[in-house]
Amino acid sequence: MGFFKSSGLRKECDKAAQILKSFIDKGKIAKQAIADARGVAIFTGFRAGMYPAGAGGSGVVVARLPDGSWSPPSAFSVRSGSFGIVYGVDVYDCVCVLNTQAAVEAYSKTEVSLGGAVALAAGPIRLGKNSLISGIDRNRCQNRKVSIGIDSSIDT
Repeated sequence: MGFFKSSGLRKECDKAAQILKSFIDKGKIAKQAIADARGVAIFTGFRAGMYPAGAGGSGVVVARLPDGSWSPPSAFSVRSGSFGIVYGVDVYDCVCVLNTQAAVEAYSKTEVSLGGAVALAAGPIRLGKNSLISGIDRNRCQNRKVSIGIDSSIDT
């Protein structure tokens, strides 16, 4: 899928395997979390902006089947935009451990959401408040993110 163009399922799977291995090798995600998961979504994201901002990314999701094996991978992509006082570029890898069947099923549906956020970040410290209108409960996902870049924003 790539950031803004299709790169094919094979490349997405290879990229996802490298990301997951890196997270496990560095202790960012416990092997047991993956073993107990109902599904796993692995993707690379990109955010950039200077007043208007855009974000995108792509990856794969796999689900645990009733017999305990893993489903074939399914590719997905994400695109978003915003307007506000936004400056920066951020490229990041993310592994979402999906602990419920509802979380797994959320990746099979198109989602459109509308919301607002106010945030302030300085180094590893982030303060913020989000208001999101959406049908998906994101609180049941465990997220670990590794970012490379410079990002400073206040979104309104």
